[in-house]
Amino acid sequence: MRIATLIRLIVAALALTVSAGSPWAQAGAEQPQATAHYKITLEIGSVTTMLMPEQAAGAKEGEVMVHMPGMPMAMGMTDQGQPVNHHLEVRIYGKATGTVVTKVMPKITITNQATGKSRSLASISAMYDVKEGQKDLHFGSNLFLPDGKYTVLVVMGNKTAVFKDVAVTGRQ
Repeated sequence: MRIATLIRLIVAALALTVSAGSPWAQAGAEQPQATAHYKITLEIGSVTTMLMPEQAAGAKEGEVMVHMPGMPMAMGMTDQGQPVNHHLEVRIYGKATGTVVTKVMPKITITNQATGKSRSLASISAMYDVKEGQKDLHFGSNLFLPDGKYTVLVVMGNKTAVFKDVAVTGRQ
């Protein structure tokens, strides 16, 4: 076993132990990936409440969807005929500036490594955590993922970030 893999497993085990009960105790924050122009992070955690912009004022928790031209604002409770059981978030930063990128709509493809079955996520929305505010702008969706290991591709224009061996587990 490679040292880097062993270290990642130990860190993941410690994170699950320390944050058991945390909404991000499932896949957690994955190792950032970089392209020529972007730094991309991926998190997969518990389902979150999706809020329309007009619901944000009095809300204490949830993700506020942000309208972007040509992008749907979807709030599905099911995915692939199953109840949603996870929330996926992708954050994109300019590699040179470190600032949050808001003008690039990512395309996200998830491949179940056990079955080889891939799918593109059609209902990705721009959003931010109501507690963090608009500085937390990211792209995401609630979705159904069975426990397993996944490869997640995040494509921005002609740039691709690959997240391999993303372990998804959790209780719902």
